[in-house]
Amino acid sequence: MITTCIEVDCERIHSNKSGFCDGCSEKVYRSITRPTTPIRVFETGAKRTSDADNTRYDLISEYGLERLAKTYAEGSRKYSDHNWRAGWPFSVGINHVLKHLNDWKRGDVGEDHLAHAAFGLFALMELEATHPELNDLYSNAKDKEPIE
Repeated sequence: MITTCIEVDCERIHSNKSGFCDGCSEKVYRSITRPTTPIRVFETGAKRTSDADNTRYDLISEYGLERLAKTYAEGSRKYSDHNWRAGWPFSVGINHVLKHLNDWKRGDVGEDHLAHAAFGLFALMELEATHPELNDLYSNAKDKEPIE
């Protein structure tokens, strides 16, 4: 398995199974698989790898993305830009997501509950990769690798 380091200045790619970077000794960010990607040649002659073909940012709803970005801005004003990256127990994150979904189902329009639920899910996806130790959810599968 190939892993990448979380430290911006390191950017080392290695196959260390210890969970720490060989280069800078920081915690490894996440496990990734690096398949060989074919080169695409366009009609213009330009070349580009096809490694982004299975990650389609161009299909994300611009409406949903804008509502999500407004929710991040609201949180930034209330707490600070990257407060959420410090992490919280997964049970707290799931509870907030489910509360917002329930409020939306009941017809509450006091805030954008779907965008707040989406924020919570996005935060949990990052925390799953960067702070797996905060996973306090009941599960018999805690030793499994995070989903990529």
